[in-house]
Amino acid sequence: MSGTDLEAILSQAEPPDADTWQRLREALRTYQTQAQGNRDFFDQVRELFHAYSIPQCLTNLDGVIVDINARACELSGFTRDELLGQQVLDLAVYSTPEQRAQLLEQFMRAGHLRDIEVESRRKDGQRIVAIMNWDLLISRGRQFILTTLYDVTAIRDSEEQLRNMHQIATRQAQESALLHEARTILSRSMDLPTLIRAIVDGVAEKFGYTLVSLYLVEDQVLKLQHHHGYVVTLGDLPLDRGIMARAVRLKHPLLLRDVSTDPEFIQAIAGVRSEIAAPLFVDDDAVGVLNVESTGNLELGDADLRLIVALSEHISLAIQRAQLFSSLADSERREREQRLFAEALRDVAAGLNGTLPLEPMIDLIMGHLQRVMPLFDGLRMLFIHGERGRVAVQRGYPAGSFAGTFPLSEIQCISDMLTKRQVCLYQDAPAPYDWAQGTPLASVRSLIGAPIMADGHVIGVLFLDSQAPNTFAEKHADLLQAFADQTGIALKKAQLHKRLRRQNRMRLHQAMQYERRVSEMRAQFGIAISHEFRTPLTTIHTAADLLRLYDERLTAERRRELLGKVKTQIKHLTHLLDDIMLLSRAELIGIQINRKAVDLDQLCRDITSEIQWIAGDKHRILFFGDGLCQEAYIDEDLIRRILINLLTNAVKYSPEGGKVLFILNRETDDAIIEITDNGIGIPAEEVDNLFQTFHRAGNVGSIPGTGLGLTLVKQAVEMHGGAIQVTSTEGMGTTFTVRLPIAPPPT
Repeated sequence: MSGTDLEAILSQAEPPDADTWQRLREALRTYQTQAQGNRDFFDQVRELFHAYSIPQCLTNLDGVIVDINARACELSGFTRDELLGQQVLDLAVYSTPEQRAQLLEQFMRAGHLRDIEVESRRKDGQRIVAIMNWDLLISRGRQFILTTLYDVTAIRDSEEQLRNMHQIATRQAQESALLHEARTILSRSMDLPTLIRAIVDGVAEKFGYTLVSLYLVEDQVLKLQHHHGYVVTLGDLPLDRGIMARAVRLKHPLLLRDVSTDPEFIQAIAGVRSEIAAPLFVDDDAVGVLNVESTGNLELGDADLRLIVALSEHISLAIQRAQLFSSLADSERREREQRLFAEALRDVAAGLNGTLPLEPMIDLIMGHLQRVMPLFDGLRMLFIHGERGRVAVQRGYPAGSFAGTFPLSEIQCISDMLTKRQVCLYQDAPAPYDWAQGTPLASVRSLIGAPIMADGHVIGVLFLDSQAPNTFAEKHADLLQAFADQTGIALKKAQLHKRLRRQNRMRLHQAMQYERRVSEMRAQFGIAISHEFRTPLTTIHTAADLLRLYDERLTAERRRELLGKVKTQIKHLTHLLDDIMLLSRAELIGIQINRKAVDLDQLCRDITSEIQWIAGDKHRILFFGDGLCQEAYIDEDLIRRILINLLTNAVKYSPEGGKVLFILNRETDDAIIEITDNGIGIPAEEVDNLFQTFHRAGNVGSIPGTGLGLTLVKQAVEMHGGAIQVTSTEGMGTTFTVRLPIAPPPT
């Protein structure tokens, strides 16, 4: 029986006949069986839906929740009663209205959705990331959306954590690379501008900072040294304006995440967002600043601050080393110039000692002048006869250029020499001298002349001429005068003999003074040795008496303290006896050097620890090594004496709380040891006598000492074929630099 027939029977006004009724009852039983089967099927689906271990939700097309399983409730943090009948958009479970409308449109076209990643919040606000699938479900003519969710929160969090870790690791690697580059430049170069350029450009290139600059303090003004990325710079900045000046004044790094919030910010270019200013230090003084700025939406943070501060510390150390190196380089340059001058003057004096004609004498003088003076074009020597002068010999001019005599009154510089007895110098003469018209001197732009003296009178002038301006300077006056003096000596033999006799008497007097000073120092040495022994022996005796008389009453800590004092004083006595024995042995029979492979880096660390233990908390010894001296062929005992004496002196002559900088680097086959203190320093006039036996500087006051240590240091260094240098400023500190060959001896 069809549905249409059944509807017709049910709509009849009269009851059906028996046959029709029988067919009606059979049809109803069939429909009842089908309905019961459908209910059983949906009950089974419902049971599977709620038992499913994956979160699922059933909604109508409008987004109203029809049913939801326990796993989905657990994921969302809501109860089932709180969710049934609710609009998913009202709960803000996984989407915005715009997102859901877009997803629904795709769903209606395709009939399903797959692998849609959504982010939502639990009831407690916790973030959830899920992969969502939609399937179409039709029941009793109605359409539903079966939503299946796969929780990937932990996976996405792990991925995010890995990305963050990778970014951190990448940045740390970049930071390490840049810091290593700074350390490498620092260890290989003392040129401060080179290091500054490398740091500034390295910061910009490796980290993408677009605006980087470095300023140093000069005459209470911040002066730009190098920059990267600026079209227009701020130029010189006074120390009372701007963020960089504030960092220098406060001696503390500053981070401005938003420069617009600080009224002191000075703008060089438009669009700056953030700024970091890290001060640079020499000792405790702020001497400059490393500055980084960002533009646009890029905001600098704590990680950027840490990097810039780390770099500023390296630059600070570089400035200190560069200043020391510059001072040492200037000293070496002056020493080299003085040595060259002394050698040239000695050779001239030796050559002029004999009887030489005037022409060879001038050739000798000119050859040595070319060694020590700037490049010049001509040389003239004129002699004075009454009121007139005559060019006796010349070099660099055509023959016969200066014939005859001329009145001295025409040449102002010679007139001044006759009265003032001093060098004349013309650094630049843009127009020819009046008295030079018509002579080869018309093309001279710079000249220098020194009077030739004999018996207190000016008998001539030694001139050097140059066609270039500013060839000669004030510093060349003494050099030329020395040669002029030698010329005068050669011309007047009697004056030479007289000077030699005077020099001999002076040397004899100096030798007698030296002998007397040595005798006095030996007597002082006996007193100093007595004092040096008495003080530690008294300390040991006192500590021993306390331990003997009051041992049971002393605490363990007090006993350790007394024993530590005894050990310290014994070490002091041992070092002192070693110095005395070593010096005596060197004077009597000499010392045989015993080279062997030694880890010099570790030896320096051990001695640093030993001297630091003796110094206690009153001083800090900072050791820095490049780790390249682990196989040094040296006499370990002698090197130990060198380091102990230098470090002990650095501690002894430094104020309490002072720092001693101990640096070990390798240059080719040499070890370079630098020990720097900020103590009392050495008077300049006493530096040359510093390594003499028993000598002690006049400013040591009551500080005990024997005057042996530096003598032993110099002997030990020279036995290794090395060299030792000292630079010092009284009241500021001293630096000893030792260069030791450490290569293995030839087989």
